[in-house]
Amino acid sequence: MNLMESRLYRFVEFFINLLLLNLLWLVCSFPVITIGPATAALYSVTKDFIEKKETRVIKPYFTYFKELFKKSLFIGLVVPILIIALIINFIYVLNYDNLLLLTFFLTFSLLVVAMATFIFPIMSIYKFTLIELIKNSLLFSILFLPVSLLNVSILISLAFATLRFPIMIFINISLSSFLIYLLCKKAFSIAEDRRIIQIKA
Repeated sequence: MNLMESRLYRFVEFFINLLLLNLLWLVCSFPVITIGPATAALYSVTKDFIEKKETRVIKPYFTYFKELFKKSLFIGLVVPILIIALIINFIYVLNYDNLLLLTFFLTFSLLVVAMATFIFPIMSIYKFTLIELIKNSLLFSILFLPVSLLNVSILISLAFATLRFPIMIFINISLSSFLIYLLCKKAFSIAEDRRIIQIKA
C-alpha cells in the first residue's frame, strides 16, 4: 500500500510540476520576444527533473531564464521567423508541379525543424558559444536521424492534439520538452561514449 501511495504521489507531483512548468512557459513567452529564454528555462528545469537534481519549479525556472537570457534570445527570435518563412515558401512551392523541388524543400524543412529540437536540450547541458550551439545542433540532427524524426513527430502529434483539444495547451509544451529531452539525452550519451562529437559540459 505504501509503495502504491508513493508511486501515486510521485505521479501527481510530476503531473502538477508539468502543469506549473507549462504555465510558466506560457506566461514568459507571452511577450513573444522572450520565447527563447522561456524555452531555454523550460528545458533546463526538465533536465533537472529527469536527472533528479531538482523537484522545485518556479525558482529554478527564473534562475535559468536569467542565466540563459542573452544566448537564447537570439535563437528564440530566429527559429520562429525561419519556420514561418518555411511555411510561406512551402505554400509557394506547392503551386509548382515540380517533385524534385518539393522533395528538396521538404527535406530542408525537416532538417531545420529537427535541428531546432536539439538546440535547447543542448543549451541546457553544454556551455557552448552561439556558433558552437548551432553547429552541434545541426550535427546531432543529421547523425541521430531517428531521434530527429521522433522529435519532430512528437511536436507534430502534440500540435494536432492541441488543435483538437485546445485545453491541452496547458500541458503539451512541457510534455513535449520532457519527451524530447529524454530522446536527446540518449543521443548525447551515445555521442560522448563513442566520441562521435567532442563535447564538454
